[in-house]
Amino acid sequence: MSNNNFKTHYDNLKVSRDAPPEVIKAAYRSLIQKYHPDRNNNSEESQRIIAILNNSYSVLSNPESRQSYDNWIKQKLNESSQNKPRTLKSKTSSYQHYQTDNKSDISESETVFFQAYLKKYNVSEQELNQAIWKSKIKSMKIGGNTFVEDKPIINSATVNNSSRSVFLIIFILTLISFFVFSYNSTSTKQPAIPKELPTYQESLLPQSGVLSVSTIEPLIAPFSITASSTQNHLVKLKDSITGNDIVSIFIRAGETVKTKVPLGTYTQVYASGNTWYGNKLLFGRRTVLSKSLTAFSFYKSGNRIRGHQVTLQNRVNGNLRSSRISQNEFE
Repeated sequence: MSNNNFKTHYDNLKVSRDAPPEVIKAAYRSLIQKYHPDRNNNSEESQRIIAILNNSYSVLSNPESRQSYDNWIKQKLNESSQNKPRTLKSKTSSYQHYQTDNKSDISESETVFFQAYLKKYNVSEQELNQAIWKSKIKSMKIGGNTFVEDKPIINSATVNNSSRSVFLIIFILTLISFFVFSYNSTSTKQPAIPKELPTYQESLLPQSGVLSVSTIEPLIAPFSITASSTQNHLVKLKDSITGNDIVSIFIRAGETVKTKVPLGTYTQVYASGNTWYGNKLLFGRRTVLSKSLTAFSFYKSGNRIRGHQVTLQNRVNGNLRSSRISQNEFE
């Protein structure tokens, strides 16, 4: 079994990715016997599972299609590993840190002024660290900021006043820099180039029929689809696991297309409209993109091959519910 964050045909058959063909075949037969509709009161769930098992076995039992599928899994795993957030290591200060009970560490502003003040007396960085530490220890004892004996004593009020002065100067300089930058940006800013809007040029309406098939699997399952009397439709059947387009069909208003598709379980998405502007713009600004909420399973049961017959017509109490989707979900 894989540890991926997506489900594969190997997961469906409950085998590892390096399983030999005979193991895959045995696992497939065992699962088929377990979930066969005849043993499960011909329930819809058992039919759905059988369709998924058939689709998975049809891919993994063929060496060429299995190799292509393994390559696809590797690509997905590489993309997943590259998209993981990296953990950034925080930079540590060059000063040694000491933990004291119920007291906060000496502030960064105080350290800066201590360093400037002690530098005047040729104090090394190591001595500076020791001075800062000893000042914290004594501050806890007597409430003052005192360094090592025979070294200068700095009053906390002096440090705080100096800190406020420096922060005030930095704040004023920041404001000046901001206004100068804003003035330069405004004076040199080029006029915005308007975004080019798509040109809607009407195209010839395609004939009803299959536009494309993106699979090498045999087309054996019957599929009939009828368009509404008022709108044209571009229908796609997408693999329910990978999301890849399998079959694309165009149906003119009021017409029916009868074709055959590979065994498997698919999600149906479709674009609806009147005026055709090509494969990219579809039906223009009035394009309505939808997705059927029920997955379509095409499978073999005994000597029979189960297919589907669909009518894309808004009806009260219809048995095929749908929802609106985005352009990305349709593509």
